[in-house]
Amino acid sequence: MALSPSTANMKTSAQQYKRDETLRKYYNKNCEVLCVASRQRASRSRASETPEQTAIRKARHREAAAKYQAKNRKTLLFKEWLRRNEDRLVMEKKATEEGNVISAMWVSAMTARIERMGLEN
Repeated sequence: MALSPSTANMKTSAQQYKRDETLRKYYNKNCEVLCVASRQRASRSRASETPEQTAIRKARHREAAAKYQAKNRKTLLFKEWLRRNEDRLVMEKKATEEGNVISAMWVSAMTARIERMGLEN
């Protein structure tokens, strides 16, 4: 019995899924051991690399970081804003939960004023 191309693809997809699931289970089971082995391999390779190889590796890392930052700029800016304004947000939330809406509004207004003046952290 010959399999049609679509049936053959479904069979290989099912096999691939089963294989991926097996690998995932193995990794989850042996994660700590694999991570330690990976760190040891990396430290051995770094110990034996030349200064030129070190420069190339660091340049590759800088390029990857720049690419990531460019791709996720808005998310990173938002997370940075949250870190800078964490105390203010906690105060605002606490005031709102206590039912003190005027206090929450005052915190928001003062924060906006400070940001307009450019005096934020």
